[in-house]
Amino acid sequence: MAEYEYDVFISHAFEDTADARWIRQVLERERWNTFLAADDLEVERESTEWSRRIDDTLNKSRLVVVLVSPLAVSSRWVDHEWRSVHKDLLSGHPGPKTIVPCCIRDVAPYELDRALRDYDAVDLREKQRRAETIKKFLDLIAGTLTRPLAPSEKSRLVRILSIERGGVRSLMPGRVLISLEEKIQRLRGPNVRIADCFDLLAGVSASSIRAALLATRDGPTRHFGYSPRFSKTGN
Repeated sequence: MAEYEYDVFISHAFEDTADARWIRQVLERERWNTFLAADDLEVERESTEWSRRIDDTLNKSRLVVVLVSPLAVSSRWVDHEWRSVHKDLLSGHPGPKTIVPCCIRDVAPYELDRALRDYDAVDLREKQRRAETIKKFLDLIAGTLTRPLAPSEKSRLVRILSIERGGVRSLMPGRVLISLEEKIQRLRGPNVRIADCFDLLAGVSASSIRAALLATRDGPTRHFGYSPRFSKTGN
């Protein structure tokens, strides 16, 4: 039985990275755990190590979303990713359960490669119909995967943001956090908050209040601030 680390592997041409980040944002709002090579692989693109990590991650993903555009159709990496999964599905090998083609530009569902036409495709080319088609897209994901991976099923590291300094000195980490969130939003979209990128937020003294504010603004309840004055081990 496959040991899954990700719910969804997003396959896309490098030039379509902005669209891929938008899709990731849509999926993560529904709590699906996603993999996006452009952001998650810190190795040289198209190197031998890149190829090995891509194949390894495909094996650990429950479903593959293929963003289809003219550039993606001509991309050897996108072609390799979905075709290798398609072959595994035909042969019954463990790995992703299905493929979901998403037509984002120019290429229509009926123009897909014959093998890709075997799967339910989503047409996201018309922006005015995206609310309707995104619902269909999310329904396909939910219908195939049933539920997001539980935390105990994920083998990735826990990401912790620890904010130090109290009193007036807390202004310094405050400025750093503002700059960090601005950079995150330039990469992943204007609605992404810094709390969305961490599993745990912690702070010391006044910074515990800052951590709580970062986490509770429509954020998940697992994020919290910590003040040593309320701890048995505190000062």
